[in-house]
Amino acid sequence: MRIKLDYIFGLFLLFLPFTYALTIDVGFPLKISELLILFLFLITMAQKGVLVWIFNALKKNKYLVGFLLLAVISFLINSFWKYDYPLKKIPFRINAFGDSFLRLLYIIINIGAFFVAQRFLSKNPMLLKYWVRGALIAAIYSLYLFLSSFL
Repeated sequence: MRIKLDYIFGLFLLFLPFTYALTIDVGFPLKISELLILFLFLITMAQKGVLVWIFNALKKNKYLVGFLLLAVISFLINSFWKYDYPLKKIPFRINAFGDSFLRLLYIIINIGAFFVAQRFLSKNPMLLKYWVRGALIAAIYSLYLFLSSFL
């Protein structure tokens, strides 16, 4: 049975507006949309001709690639830098290094999602209707939560 990738991308767009609802607790709130985009990214990477597509996408988005390089360089410098003063006392999920790595991973996932979305939406821009539907469902759900909190 062949799964149509447009359907999976539509589900990603549908679940994208849900930020705190519909999450899986794995030490941090893992969203359904994040799982779907990782799946789509892995499937996209396994397709034929993907290296040419990646090279062209990177060439067209030089500023985005520059930002990604700055984020990686900043992470590397700040991770191994020895500070002569104590770091700010803020609660960490893991530790300072782990939290910085997770933030860098989120930046990479978001940029990867941008490239995957660019690929899918250039073929079928009508897929954006799923994002609008998800936003409406999320808005109705948040309104329900707001009104039920009075009760």
